[in-house]
Amino acid sequence: MSSEFDFGQADHLFARIMEDKTGRLRKLVNQIIQSVKAATDMGCQQDELQMLFMMGYMCSQEPETRAIFDALLRSAEPVEDDFN
Repeated sequence: MSSEFDFGQADHLFARIMEDKTGRLRKLVNQIIQSVKAATDMGCQQDELQMLFMMGYMCSQEPETRAIFDALLRSAEPVEDDFN
């Protein structure tokens, strides 16, 4: 991933947000942006956030990967709404 932001790369996503009549995609994108901002405010670096993106992506593609990450995260479960 490039460290330079290109608004043009988001055009397709924003078009999908506008087409989503449920509002769920808009809400999800907002949650992701706010979570990334919170993580950045806590000192997470871009490469760490990119790694989290890849973990999430891999979990959605391979259920067995999700089980591994779930086991790793159990020891550090946040209190409900810690970051919202």
